[in-house]
Amino acid sequence: MFEIVADTMIAAALQRALQAAGLAELSGVAIQLEMSGQGARRISLSGLDVAVKRVKTGVPTIMFSFLSWTTAIDPLADDPCFQAVMSMPNARFLRLPFSKAQFCDAIREAQTPDTARVSDPLAWRLVEVPMQDNPHGRLSHDLKYAVADAAKMRAWLDLARKVFGAGKSQDELITLVQSAEPETGFQPFAGESFPDVCVDVEDTLFRGDELNAELVAMLEQEAKFRPVTIWTGGDLKELSKKLRAAGLRWKLASKHWMRGASVARAYDDEPRADFVAKYGVTAGEYIQI
Repeated sequence: MFEIVADTMIAAALQRALQAAGLAELSGVAIQLEMSGQGARRISLSGLDVAVKRVKTGVPTIMFSFLSWTTAIDPLADDPCFQAVMSMPNARFLRLPFSKAQFCDAIREAQTPDTARVSDPLAWRLVEVPMQDNPHGRLSHDLKYAVADAAKMRAWLDLARKVFGAGKSQDELITLVQSAEPETGFQPFAGESFPDVCVDVEDTLFRGDELNAELVAMLEQEAKFRPVTIWTGGDLKELSKKLRAAGLRWKLASKHWMRGASVARAYDDEPRADFVAKYGVTAGEYIQI
């Protein structure tokens, strides 16, 4: 029996659609993510808790929401639980409003998933491990961009003075950052190997504000067979806005979290030796952009 976890009126409409399509007896679940509030103003995504449990059983799992997966103002793409569920081949997402035909098509697609796609263990590990900020690493990463941009330098100095003290000059702070050893205490994935294709943001996915359309097209093809992760040594929250505004919905991680881990392939603007020295990550294939 297909289960629907949703507001009464929506559940009734979807149940009628299932019966008309002959899908009502199929094992599966449809879950409304926002279960409190009203309309597009809802803020609770408690339906994700249901989705996390049910998707692991292998049944078609259809999530739906008033939110989008690909906008800078909506939180779904940066929710690790949502990304983990969507990494499963039997999961689909629909944005409200959607038609009865779209709903039934999503169920059929989830019922016969693409078996060529590799699983995404990193997506689930990102759910399990409490993440930490790495301000020292961000300062090291962002310095070269701050030197070339006055607004970025002001933001860089604000963070540097929080880390090293308010009384220090710009030159003193730059020297401190350049001479500091990488922080290596937080290594939640050390020793683990992931099948991901990982791509850097600044000077790789983007050249300034221009999206690297050729690289994005390559990644879209890669994503049919293996998980894609966008990673950065910089400010996750700020770069997420840029990524989601460009319609990129792959999961986002910090390179600093990945120290000691290995991934299948990495795209980056830095020379491989510099990348390894800074982040301590091993890539089976390293492609400098």
